[in-house]
Amino acid sequence: MTAARELLPGETHMPGTRTRPNILLVVTDQHRFDCLGANDNAIIQTPALDSLTREGMRFDRAYSCIGLCSPARASLLTGLYPHNHGVFTNIHDIHGVTQWESLPNPLETLPGRLSRAGYQTAHTGKWHLGPHSPLDHGYHRIGTWDGDGAQDRYRQDLISRLDTSGWETRNAVARRLPNGREFPFCSHEPGPPELSPSAFIAETAIDLLNEFARDDDHPFFITANFYGPHLPFRTHEPFSSMYHPAEIPEWPAFRDTLDGKPFQHRRMREYWGTEGLPWSWWQPVVAACYGFISMIDAQIGRVLTRLDKLGLAENTLVCYTTDHGDTCGDRGMFDKGYTMYEELYHIPLLVRWPGVVEAGSNCAEFVNSIDLAPTWMEVANAGCFERCDGRSLLPLLRGQQPSDWPQEVVCEFHGMQWSLTSQRMLRDRRHKYVWNGTDREELYDLDRDPAELENIADDQASQHVKRGLRDRLFNKMWETGDHFATWISRRPDNPRYTRYG
Repeated sequence: MTAARELLPGETHMPGTRTRPNILLVVTDQHRFDCLGANDNAIIQTPALDSLTREGMRFDRAYSCIGLCSPARASLLTGLYPHNHGVFTNIHDIHGVTQWESLPNPLETLPGRLSRAGYQTAHTGKWHLGPHSPLDHGYHRIGTWDGDGAQDRYRQDLISRLDTSGWETRNAVARRLPNGREFPFCSHEPGPPELSPSAFIAETAIDLLNEFARDDDHPFFITANFYGPHLPFRTHEPFSSMYHPAEIPEWPAFRDTLDGKPFQHRRMREYWGTEGLPWSWWQPVVAACYGFISMIDAQIGRVLTRLDKLGLAENTLVCYTTDHGDTCGDRGMFDKGYTMYEELYHIPLLVRWPGVVEAGSNCAEFVNSIDLAPTWMEVANAGCFERCDGRSLLPLLRGQQPSDWPQEVVCEFHGMQWSLTSQRMLRDRRHKYVWNGTDREELYDLDRDPAELENIADDQASQHVKRGLRDRLFNKMWETGDHFATWISRRPDNPRYTRYG
């Protein structure tokens, strides 16, 4: 056992690891729920994540609170909706709207709480929460983070020891966009996968595990944030050729005409210049996305293997999730934003916790990404945030079925890039309702139309359903202090929000 040492900055006590688990939170960037082998995708190969599913719990109805990187990541650390933590859009997006240039320092954060409760806390990988480093928000250690140059140094050092003859970027798929530039949707990168950002992040996560394994007096909390499978889909062999484009089937909603949908949906497709492209054009792009996911899965597998070899797996809660989903050619769209379809908001969530979570179990309750921070705080006995919109998942992880668990999930969006827009969504087990401000409302019967192809918000027979969902949504907005609720009346007959419904 290592010698006892002084309290870490901000700590109040130092309980041992025997009473509380280590927590390893693995977060990827832009991963659809249906792009996972364990989630019934028969083509994609994700053995590491599939193993977490076999050994832990899969959440079948997990949703991102917002389909955009920076605000979603801020919610993972605060347990707050974006309308309460103030990060409304991507921090770097000067064309959007944001209240802060960085994650606000006065906000309580998950790593800050865990640090004060005696946890060693470390971040490695994507941050995307402004120029203030993770150290400013409660972490003790950093493996790597945005713009620190460590990845470039690692890559150059590795290249210097490799034979680079014959290296070239191959099979790049690019398209000239309306603004005149070409965007590389995907490419096959030269050299081995060890040169990828994913490999470097896994390497830094392994280094942190090696370091923390020597400390018997403090449990650890590590966030390992991978940069993919966010576009562009840049893969290395053998992952570049792992999937044959001709074998990639159409997304169920690929042929969506967008008739009867809000204008911004068509505008999004026009922005990328992808309207009218046939499925054969998208197949190599989706194949590259699949390869990217498999490449990241292999690196996650390395981290999990090291966790096991260090003898830490039995006392470590491992969670895998993502910030939000991806269109990846669905409905002829690319990237994310301006729509609240399942491909953008329904996300993978897997939790393995030996001795607590039943292996191979599924949870069918609705959960939201804002629920994760209060969950890890309860697991760590780290108290509660003064303000929190989420709810601890601990009862669900223990196999319990709380009678008052929400029967719906509520999400939001505030705009990015070329437009400011306000959207709110409520989804229950059968229907999804989307409020689009001054644009038309959306209503989908997910039992009859799981691909969300037919907007029935204007159908006379659906008005009672729409009114009920809309009222529930506005109640939730008022309950959580959503600023948008103060702009509108809650009366269902108010013409300010029924104009298009």
